[in-house]
Amino acid sequence: MKSTRLLGVTKWDLALICVLSLWSWTLAAAGTDMNQELIQAALRGDVQQIQKLLAKGADFNAKDQDGKSALFAAAVEGRSEVVKLLLRQGADVNAKSNQGQTALMAAVYAGDIEVAELLLNKGADVNVKDQYGASPLTIAALRGNLEVAKLLVEKGADVNAKDNGGNTALSCASKKGHDDIAKLLRTHHAQGQDTGLALIQAAYEGDAQRVKNLLSKGTLINTQNKNGLTALHAASYQGHLEVVKLLVDKGADCNIRDSKGMMAFAFAIIKGHREIAQLLEECGIEQAFEK
Repeated sequence: MKSTRLLGVTKWDLALICVLSLWSWTLAAAGTDMNQELIQAALRGDVQQIQKLLAKGADFNAKDQDGKSALFAAAVEGRSEVVKLLLRQGADVNAKSNQGQTALMAAVYAGDIEVAELLLNKGADVNVKDQYGASPLTIAALRGNLEVAKLLVEKGADVNAKDNGGNTALSCASKKGHDDIAKLLRTHHAQGQDTGLALIQAAYEGDAQRVKNLLSKGTLINTQNKNGLTALHAASYQGHLEVVKLLVDKGADCNIRDSKGMMAFAFAIIKGHREIAQLLEECGIEQAFEK
């Protein structure tokens, strides 16, 4: 995670940066009591075992040590029959895990539109936010789940909601290259698109084609994020030679410094990317490190 924080590509990446690190779906190891057995049965989709446990008095709203319930477990694994059963029993559709995540968020993350719709029809909060400020729509935008995003918008999702880092669903979709979702959100008057930040993200990930596409649409090549970093900084730090060459060929300014006075060349030196450092040196860089 150090490189992500250094580049400041967004706290979401907290998301991704959003997501995979934040969304660890491994439930806590089951204990010996019925409630934990229920959660594990929900994870497996074992309807018969769940019915037996409920008949014996298992609590359908019980949670594991991470605060995840049986409904959450079923949602993330797409166990629609289990979800239906638990909802009929009266499971809390808006119960939150320790990180503030709900079963709806789990279903959205998994891209399961059937389960997401079941939950929404039973009163799941479409605009709920977790401890990072992420909403179901933000997650759908990051994951690239167009049909799920459509469903959320139809159910009243706030297209301009922001996470703790100030990111909207539109800015997240743009940065990840999910143009179909970005188009959907724009038709619903979404705000927050920033192709400059999308360029930095694409460069950071080494996505040369995405960089080309953004530049062809007129994205400013020397856009800086809140930490003063450009796409060239990002690509140089990560060691993406092809992207660095592309940016240099397109006229990226090799002498731009970030908020700490660092140029892309300095990043390449620090990370040991010699070919990139040589390429940037040939651009006629100024003093790489501030005294």
